[in-house]
Amino acid sequence: MPDIATILQEPDFKKVVEILCQDTIEGREQEAYLKEYKGDRTRRETSVGNRKDKEIDLYSDTEFEEDDEGNQIPKKIGTDTVPVAKINTNIPKKIVRTAVAFLFGGDMNISFTEDNDGTEYFRAVVEKKLKMKAIFKEFARTVMIETKSALLFYPKAVIASDGKSAIELRVRVLSQKNGEFYPHFDDFGDMDAFTRRYKAINPEDSKEHDYVWIQTADQNITSIDMDGTWVTTTEPNLFGKISIVYAEQDLPEWEDIVSAMDAIELRISRLFDTNDYF
Repeated sequence: MPDIATILQEPDFKKVVEILCQDTIEGREQEAYLKEYKGDRTRRETSVGNRKDKEIDLYSDTEFEEDDEGNQIPKKIGTDTVPVAKINTNIPKKIVRTAVAFLFGGDMNISFTEDNDGTEYFRAVVEKKLKMKAIFKEFARTVMIETKSALLFYPKAVIASDGKSAIELRVRVLSQKNGEFYPHFDDFGDMDAFTRRYKAINPEDSKEHDYVWIQTADQNITSIDMDGTWVTTTEPNLFGKISIVYAEQDLPEWEDIVSAMDAIELRISRLFDTNDYF
């Protein structure tokens, strides 16, 4: 795979987007994983949500007909469709909740070889301003559910308590709900670029457009799709490195037990059907 410097030399920005917006795992189904976590059960053929409704025959109480042996039997007057039970459990949520608690259930301790004003400031930023313990939990939860997530650190201009302008460090957890995101790695496995693709309102025309944001170690590239033409602006990366923490896993956290989960939910649903007398 070409390095990011070679990719960015491509004159057609649309091709740059196509190259960089490729997932590291082929066939990743983030939306399906998230739906299953929230209770949808249609991801597999054996999922309880794919149960077919039951067709039952309807017979008349007053009309009769003869069977093959000449006996009088109630006359069939039609069929009816009865919805079957599709009971789902909270197994995926329980597995994710337990795994996150094991990872970040205790207190977060930050230690240094020696303490000074800088270390105290760092603790204050990480623990109080950024609230990193809660951020780490959300980050881990997203990875376990959607199989990938990223922490985006960025500078934000604010007005300090003394009324002066200041720059504060902020962090955001990236997930499916706030757009697509793709890391790019060089031949040695080091991340040399990170790309976000999302929709937002352009303040110039108050219309929604496709945005692409690319960060490398030395620059931030923002491009807007204006009716098929990419309008690009480039700014220096003040961090001097890619300000992203990225993590992924092959499959959702509960994937090892999906066959057992399907079997349990199917049997519970059949039990409900039996109790409902059909």
